[in-house]
Amino acid sequence: MLILVFVALSTSISNVNAQIAATIRSNSATNTIKVGQPLQFIASASGGSGYYTYNWYVNGMLQLAAQTTTNFTFTSEISGSFAVSVDAYDALNAHLPAGTSNTITVTVTGSSTQSPAGHSASAALSTADIALVALVILIAICIVVGLIIMRKRKSSKNDNLQTAPQKMLKK
Repeated sequence: MLILVFVALSTSISNVNAQIAATIRSNSATNTIKVGQPLQFIASASGGSGYYTYNWYVNGMLQLAAQTTTNFTFTSEISGSFAVSVDAYDALNAHLPAGTSNTITVTVTGSSTQSPAGHSASAALSTADIALVALVILIAICIVVGLIIMRKRKSSKNDNLQTAPQKMLKK
């Protein structure tokens, strides 16, 4: 029984230390796309233990929407070159460090309505944005009206205070 436990333990330890290798490939021979056009990637891994999960990176930045999936769709609203890579984890959470898979460079061509930072140069406001702007404007109007009313009340009190002595003198 002790031998069985030792064999199971050594198998588990060897799996943790197993080298995980990951590769990615795309559905394009040239990896060149136009602005707004999608490019599909698929990852595969070997070594390690059990099933694999993946973290996708573009220019070293983790793409949270694609986390843990073997497939990744890249789309850019700006032109330029982008490096796509993957980080693979096995069932025991051993992993291939980020950036050590092969890297595929994607070239995005064409014009866009976005600035180089990726922010839209002619961005349309969403319904929530419009509602927020309307609320801020409404609050500003209420504050201005409140200040006007307070000023008029203060002004009328001062007028009453100034005319009170004159009324007393007339009596």
